Amino acid sequence: MEHTAPVRFEIALILGNRDQGSGVAPSLMGGLRQPSFITTRTNIASAPLTSTDLMNGLQTVNNLVGSTLMPDTIVCSPFMARAISSWYNETRQSTMSDTKANVKWTEIETWFGTVKVVPHYLFTSLPNQNGRVYVLNPDDIKRRPYASSTGWNTGEYAVQGWHSRGYLRGDFTSIWQRADARIEFRNCSTTASDYSGID
Repeated sequence: MEHTAPVRFEIALILGNRDQGSGVAPSLMGGLRQPSFITTRTNIASAPLTSTDLMNGLQTVNNLVGSTLMPDTIVCSPFMARAISSWYNETRQSTMSDTKANVKWTEIETWFGTVKVVPHYLFTSLPNQNGRVYVLNPDDIKRRPYASSTGWNTGEYAVQGWHSRGYLRGDFTSIWQRADARIEFRNCSTTASDYSGID
């Protein structure tokens, strides 16, 4: 339970679309895929994501929310983190005495604030996530139980034969403040040869 439950919750936060549910189907909370949670959404249409795309997105958000509410984190697949690093890799210089190479950029300082790059391993394995890049402030996203008496609940189903089966249920929702302060880039190219600095 300590390993599976957090991963399931992360998947819900990434892929979630709100649904009221019914007597036979559970309700679902929204996540990054929920259209109303992110105002600035850009379809890259299978082209490589560029630094210009990022700057244009940040400028759009800056026009909407101002400098104090700007997003500070880029969340993407490990491949897209490499692609973002490739924008600046050609500016690196080394000397004859260097014995260690740094091939990643973890922060980008822009006119609209500093953003850090955080690769998320699930973006590679979840459907249609590898080519998506999100720029957001994690502090704007909260997990909340539906009531003070609810939360994670465990128990056992009726015994069937030699085995007992347990369940884990979470009666949670999520709160996504400041939709105007988030960006989604979707359908970014995931072909390495499209990024000249990736090697």
